[in-house]
Amino acid sequence: MQPEFFPGFKENAFSYWLHPDPNRHNVFGYGFYPPFQQVQAKAGETVQTAFFMQSGWGVQTNQGTRIELKGQIEGITASIKEPEFLLEHSFPKFSKNWAKKIEVQVSVEKNVLPGTYRLEFFPTPPSNESRQKWLKETNRQYYDAASYGFGVHAAIEVKVN
Repeated sequence: MQPEFFPGFKENAFSYWLHPDPNRHNVFGYGFYPPFQQVQAKAGETVQTAFFMQSGWGVQTNQGTRIELKGQIEGITASIKEPEFLLEHSFPKFSKNWAKKIEVQVSVEKNVLPGTYRLEFFPTPPSNESRQKWLKETNRQYYDAASYGFGVHAAIEVKVN
């Protein structure tokens, strides 16, 4: 959860702490790292991988989300260990949960032909139950991460041998 692990920290993030703009209140923003990765699997095999979702630099509120696989590929499934979660703020200091490791299990059925298949994971709104809980817990310092339609997502390319 070290901020310097994420690209752009030194080039972009320092300015939020060194020269904060008193007229600006960043309420949302997020990113994925790595945004793209490749895994190899054999037909009939299951592989584990992970990526991170982080609150954007200088974000002062908490963002709830649910990560979902968009589209289906016959014979390949992906499950996320904890798909719904709250990203906490990254400003004025990094909160404990400002970034989240998203663990993914990719299963390839025995009948899948060799080739390369792309899985895309997008933030979607959390359940209404979670939203209400987080609104209360955060004293209304909350937004749905998926409400703004950035199109920012993570992709895993599965190379089946």
